[in-house]
Amino acid sequence: MHKVMIAVATLFLLASGDAGWAQQAPRQGGARAMPKWDPSTVQTVKGTVASTREGGQVEMIVIALKADTGESHLVMLGPKQVIDPALASLATATPIEVTGSKVKGPQREFILASKVKVGDKEYAVRNDQGQILGKDGQPVRAPR
Repeated sequence: MHKVMIAVATLFLLASGDAGWAQQAPRQGGARAMPKWDPSTVQTVKGTVASTREGGQVEMIVIALKADTGESHLVMLGPKQVIDPALASLATATPIEVTGSKVKGPQREFILASKVKVGDKEYAVRNDQGQILGKDGQPVRAPR
């Protein structure tokens, strides 16, 4: 089941090109734009990392999260080149807490992470407007 979820997420990322940039304008030529951050859907989910993958042109880091409630969630952390390296290399079964906006993609729902807590360490991934943050904590501009 988890392999299917990751395969769907990876296909979505590859099909949408610059999928990691949540605030990017809709693409031309009929390609679907990345769903936008929605503050009304922000939630916190605790669980463990089921798997980690990267894909797409911006090497978006996506994790499958097995929630303590038994539900599974796909979580988009951010582009590998701008997020903390510790998040890009999360091991399977790592306990994790993710806060983010639950959005609907073309195939399924996923969470755009804003904060990720691993042990005693908390990582800011997006700000309150959904802009991806770099390692310095400042918003990252989408590539042109």
